[in-house]
Amino acid sequence: MPEHSADISMSQSAPDTGLKRAVSPSNLNTDSAGAKPEQKRPKTQQGRPHRPRRLRKADADETVLDAIELLLRETWLNGRSATDCPGIPAAFGWSSGDQDAEAAYSRSPPIPAKLAGASEAECTFDVYVHEMTERGVSIAARETPEQLRELVSQGQRPWFFVVPFTLKGEQARIRSVRHEWGYTQSDLLEVTGKSPLRIEAPCAYFGR
Repeated sequence: MPEHSADISMSQSAPDTGLKRAVSPSNLNTDSAGAKPEQKRPKTQQGRPHRPRRLRKADADETVLDAIELLLRETWLNGRSATDCPGIPAAFGWSSGDQDAEAAYSRSPPIPAKLAGASEAECTFDVYVHEMTERGVSIAARETPEQLRELVSQGQRPWFFVVPFTLKGEQARIRSVRHEWGYTQSDLLEVTGKSPLRIEAPCAYFGR
């Protein structure tokens, strides 16, 4: 008799491993009666939620910023004979020393970019290569040399792109990838107007 009672107490205290944990309807993604569907945050193509990237001048490439300023000054000097400007401006696109205006311009790119959530078609542009940096990448803009000269002579500045594998004077089709302080990093899709200094790569698939 004592042995039988011991067996009963053991069976009552032993966990029932055959039972499954009940799932609350609120944990399901399917709609239940009176319940609203689960709201999900928009995600990028990589499946991660898109967060706007804050642009900082300290993160930009100084050689690119220096090349842009040098290009603006040289362009202004080259167009000086066609305009009666009294002297070279201390800054292009904003008043000299106006840090708020500089930040407002440099953090507000007028074009979309791939890593900012734009589509492939929205990120494709035809640009003109105006200068090269000391690191071998090129500075380009959507404006032709004549349009660039007209803008700069009025103290304005276009939005610039950094393009790899191109030479000064070439035309290219690019994909805007990532915005930086005052310019946009891009990928080269095609060289549509080649420089006479270009040496074609022996690989038939290079640049395609």
